[in-house]
Parts: sequence; C-alpha cells; structure tokens
Amino acid sequence: MKFGMNRKAQRSVFAFALLAVLLLQAPLSLACGPFSLNAVFSFSVHPEYPLEKFAAGEIGIVQPSYARSYLYVAYRYFKDDRFNQTEQQALVDLWHQRLNHSWESGAEQAVKMWLDARQKVSGVAPTPKIEVGAPANLTLVDLGLEWEVGENGYESRSANCCFGGRTLTGRVAFTVAAGAVAYRTRSLEVVA
Repeated sequence: MKFGMNRKAQRSVFAFALLAVLLLQAPLSLACGPFSLNAVFSFSVHPEYPLEKFAAGEIGIVQPSYARSYLYVAYRYFKDDRFNQTEQQALVDLWHQRLNHSWESGAEQAVKMWLDARQKVSGVAPTPKIEVGAPANLTLVDLGLEWEVGENGYESRSANCCFGGRTLTGRVAFTVAAGAVAYRTRSLEVVA
C-alpha cells in the first residue's frame, strides 16, 4: 500500500504553504492611515463631504458625536420627514459657515442673528422699540433682590409650589406691554 498524496492534494498543500509564507512576510499595514492607529478617514463632528448629499437624505452612518444640527437632520430623515430644496440649501450654507468659522461670536452678533431670524417667521410682530411717544414695552428687574418663594402668598389660586420656601435672587418688579402695565409686584407703588 502506498501512503502518499495525489498530485492535486500536493499542489493544494504547496499553494497553502506558499500563501502562508507570503502573508507572514508582509509588512503590517494600518487601515486607518499610514502612521496612525486612529481613524483618520472618519469624521467625528460632521458627516462625509459633500454635505449636500447629507442634507438631501443620503445619511450613511450617523456618529453620536456629530454636532446637533447633523443629528437633527438624520432624525428628520429617519422619521421620513424630508427637507425641501430651500431648507436643504439653508442647512448646507449653515454647515459651511460653521466649518469655515466665518461666523462671529459674541452677544451682540447673537442678538442680531436672532432678531433677523425672528423677522423671517410669519405672524411675528416686529421687534418692539423704545422711542419717545411710542407705547412702552419694558420689564424692570431687581437682580439683587433676595426673596422667599411663597412668603407673601402666590399669584395663582394654588396654595403650593415646588419652589415654596426657597430663597431666590432676582425678581421682576414691573412689566409694561404696549404701553399698559401688565404686571407689578404687590409692594411696588405706581406713581403717575
């Protein structure tokens, strides 16, 4: 009896051995980058470019570390609530603006942006202005006043409050809306 392999089996063993030698000799390759173990081809705060595809609904893999605006867009598409072309363009413009850091920081710029956006919403009255002869719209706040919640009763008919007994700092003393007194504390005397 002959114990040996047939020619086909010998070729298979030889090919497997040759493949093993070649693979063991191959240098270590890093899939994440040439000199980095971190994923350099994966974004952590925004989706892959072009952002127009993401705004159009080509979501791909959503990372939980994405900025809220991207997560909101993904959520809308997952709910099958699509954006129209104008909304998509506004999203892309916003993202490019943020990624290019062309926006200005600061309270004044934030207020200006909010007022501009507010004017675009339908049904919102124009921003009230304080001018001589115009009906007043203002609130007088005493930022240093310390007071205990419930010490003089409550403005509502309820006899309890989750903040009852707590000492708070700052209180609205007086509010005028469209030229008429809308609110005043009981202790504030109005002199005409």
